[in-house]
Amino acid sequence: MIILRRSTWIVLLLCVVVAVSLVSALSASAALGQDETAGPTNGKVVVKIGWMGQIDSLNPFIGWTMEAYEVYSNEYLLFVGRDWETLEPDDSGIVKSWDVSDDGLVWTFTINEGMTWQDGEPVTAADAAFTYNFILENKIPSMIHQLTGVERAEVADDLTFRVICSRPVASMLRLWIYCLPEHIWGKMSAEEASLTFENSPPSVGNGPFQVVEYKQDQYLRMQAYDDFYLGRAKPDEVMFVVYQNGDTMVQDFKSGALDAIYLFPPAQFDELKATEGIEVVEYTWYNWDHIGFNCYEGESKGHPALRDKRFRSALEYAIDREKLVKLAYGGHGIPGYTFMPPGAWSDPDYVWAPDDTQRRDYDPDKASQMFDAAGYTDSDGDGIREYEGKNIKLRLWALTESPESQRAVKLIAGWWEAVGVDVALSVQDQGVYFDNIWGYEGDTFVPDFDAYYWYWDG
Repeated sequence: MIILRRSTWIVLLLCVVVAVSLVSALSASAALGQDETAGPTNGKVVVKIGWMGQIDSLNPFIGWTMEAYEVYSNEYLLFVGRDWETLEPDDSGIVKSWDVSDDGLVWTFTINEGMTWQDGEPVTAADAAFTYNFILENKIPSMIHQLTGVERAEVADDLTFRVICSRPVASMLRLWIYCLPEHIWGKMSAEEASLTFENSPPSVGNGPFQVVEYKQDQYLRMQAYDDFYLGRAKPDEVMFVVYQNGDTMVQDFKSGALDAIYLFPPAQFDELKATEGIEVVEYTWYNWDHIGFNCYEGESKGHPALRDKRFRSALEYAIDREKLVKLAYGGHGIPGYTFMPPGAWSDPDYVWAPDDTQRRDYDPDKASQMFDAAGYTDSDGDGIREYEGKNIKLRLWALTESPESQRAVKLIAGWWEAVGVDVALSVQDQGVYFDNIWGYEGDTFVPDFDAYYWYWDG
């Protein structure tokens, strides 16, 4: 199931998706004074933004939450920038121009002049080539999949580098890889860079803001970089303040303790939209929320029935996407069937949608028939279907920081139980997700979960 609301989870996903519009709110104020959450502003222009997520790591080789990437994208520049209106490549990243050979195998990039790292060192083509080669040579897990078809990078001069490919790489101008400073990251082993390096503040990037303070589960403070090559940012600081409760975050925002809130509970959308002095922005592209199933074929602690496509498909027929949008998201979303939401691309729009004969829309009778046909019956009449003589019970997780996912899984659990699948519902933080979905016993990958509700950026 998908509700349209990043990276693909290769071995563990079946999507039942709803597309949910991103929602944020901005106050009219430009800066605030002292508050108990984030400390004094000392007369600086400080923009305070509340959110409910977690920064899992300040190391861009490790972190992968939406909140972590929000921070990375303010501290580090991509190789090729984006025009955020058209999403087309532009010169706002490391490079200002590029050229590709006729056979598509050699890309030549020229970087912008005058860039410096936040410790004053110049940004050069050597930093760019180092980043590519470090990922390739060490097979950095979080990035290597983006460089399929890339062999190496080499320096031509201080402002020019080349990327050599074994085959044409169509995504070269859209890689989501940040350029990193060789004089810092080059001192590390692959294990340090991708497993243990915390990148503690003050970390060194080349973007408009620098992380200067971080208190986990409390706040993160970024300071404007005076020598940013496109000009100093207008706010002196940006602070991301962490909340565990969405209602508390909204109340602090309304009281003036925050300048903005990010991804606030959709149920409060209409109220905030009608409040004078508050601007509510509902993004024109979508995140998507989904259910991920543990269908790993290797050693696993997931329920073995989930390895059966027929079983997973029957579960999807037992989910009412339309009702999820209405009840879990307050109507701020659309039912989705693929990872690509409509309208996200143009010339052409690449979105695909199943036709009437392909969609797995809500049909509990069909779900029950599919379970029966696949051999998942209720032989003892206790209302619960069985697998190899034992009642089927699935663990279903919702995220601590997502009220929408908690509402959604309650609905889903009820629908699954109505067709004979018992559910153990629980709310977990992202740490549990990470530890169990990518669980290891020694050197052996052993995922320990059944089904989870999760979201990805659009």
